[in-house]
Amino acid sequence: MNPHTGFHQRRRFLRGNKARPIVLFPIHDDDREPKVPGDVRQNRIAVYQAQPCLSIEDAAINFPSQMSAQATIRIGTSGFSYKEWVGGFYPPKLPGAKMLAHYAERLSTVEINYTFRAMPRREMLEKWASQTPEHFRFALKAPQRITHFAKLKGVDDMVAHFADVASTLDGRLAPSLFQLPPNFKCDVALLRDFLATLRGKIRAAFEFRDRSWFDDSVMQTLRDGGAALCIAESEKIAAPVERTAPFVYLRLRNEDYDQAGLAAWAEKIAAMAREAEEIYIFFKHEDHAPDLAMRLREMLTGAI
Repeated sequence: MNPHTGFHQRRRFLRGNKARPIVLFPIHDDDREPKVPGDVRQNRIAVYQAQPCLSIEDAAINFPSQMSAQATIRIGTSGFSYKEWVGGFYPPKLPGAKMLAHYAERLSTVEINYTFRAMPRREMLEKWASQTPEHFRFALKAPQRITHFAKLKGVDDMVAHFADVASTLDGRLAPSLFQLPPNFKCDVALLRDFLATLRGKIRAAFEFRDRSWFDDSVMQTLRDGGAALCIAESEKIAAPVERTAPFVYLRLRNEDYDQAGLAAWAEKIAAMAREAEEIYIFFKHEDHAPDLAMRLREMLTGAI
C-alpha cells in the first residue's frame, strides 16, 4: 500500500471534533525525566477526546501544499509510555506492555528519555527492538552521568559502555542525544576532545542550552567531528537552524504548534532534507504530541 494514502482519515485523531474535553489527564514537564519507562510525570492538566488513529501505512496523502524532500524523515515524540495518552492516541485500557508496539505502527521513531537516568540494559533494548518493525528507530538520550555529572570529562569508559549497549539496537539505532545542562558554558576544546572519544562509536547530536555555544567555532567543531547540532526550540531558547552532519536532529518543545507554525517548520525541514541523509524530529511529550507529529508528517513528502 502506498504510505501516502488515507491521511484525511488519520487527521481525525484529536482534531476531527476539535478534541472536545471529556477526560482529565496529568501532563509532565520536559525537564523531568521518568525514573522508569512507565512513569507518568504530573505537572499540568490537559483534556482531549479519544479519536481513531490509523497505521503508518494508511497515514499520508500527497497534496499540493506538501514540501518536497530527499532525506529519510522520521517524526515522533519524546517517550511513548504515558498513561495520559490512553483513550486518545492509545485505545482505552491498553496495557503498558503493548504501548510500544501500538506506537510503532503509527510513528516511525521515538526518543528515549529513560536512558538519561540510567545506563540502558541490553535485555531492555532487545525487547523493545522485537516489538517494532525494521524501519523504526530509537534515539537514546545519553546518561546524565556523562553530560551532567562528569560534564564530558574523563568519560571514555562510560561512553564506550553506552555505545556498546546501544549497538544492541543495530539498524534500529538513531543518533543519540547528548543534552548539556542549562548552565554549561561553551568550551570548544572540551567539545573537540569529547567528539574524539565518540568517533567511530556512536552518532551524536548535541543540545546546547546556553547561548554561548551558538558560535561559528562550535558549528565547525561539530562538522569536523561528524556530529549534529540539535536544533531545539522551546519557550526559553531556540538553537540556530543549521545542519552540521549528514543527519539532522530536531526537538520541538513548545507546548503547541498551530498550522502556520508547523508549516514554517516543514519549509525549513524540507530545505535541509535536500542535502541531509536522515532527519529526526521529536515533539515534546504533551498529550497531543502524536497528533502534532502526524500533522507535520502530512506536510512533508516522503516522511514516514
